Amino acid sequence: MPHIRFCLLSFAICSVAPTEAFGFGFSQLQSKAPKELPASTSAATAAAAFVSLLSFPSIASSADVVRGKEIFDNNCAGCHVGGANLVKPEKNLQREALARYVSSDLSQAEVQQWVQQSGQHKRIVFFKMPDGKMKEADWADVTTYVVDQALNDKW
Repeated sequence: MPHIRFCLLSFAICSVAPTEAFGFGFSQLQSKAPKELPASTSAATAAAAFVSLLSFPSIASSADVVRGKEIFDNNCAGCHVGGANLVKPEKNLQREALARYVSSDLSQAEVQQWVQQSGQHKRIVFFKMPDGKMKEADWADVTTYVVDQALNDKW
């Protein structure tokens, strides 16, 4: 979540710096700001905002991976520690094996569908989950984590 810290730090600097360094704050800036910006400035501002949105991963996707790791560590690591597969070693969670057995492009949706439909995972009781079962959002989070690990060679 370093990007959140960066955003908060940027906001703090923009909020405090004018007052501390220049002796005026936002209210003074607003009174001196032009009422309308030229069209080129507005377009440039919009483009910069769009590019900045693309530059940072969404908070939701980060939360999914973080939550997915927590679910994985509590429920899946017993058989899949470090991306292994203790039941069927050749069908591990490494990029090559997932691409061969599950999804050639490592699509999170395909990985999730495969895991949920596999016989082994249908029979498992996930003791650390409510009622021993994972909800759809849990499966999405944990498979997002698995795909992230595989795609980025983190296992």
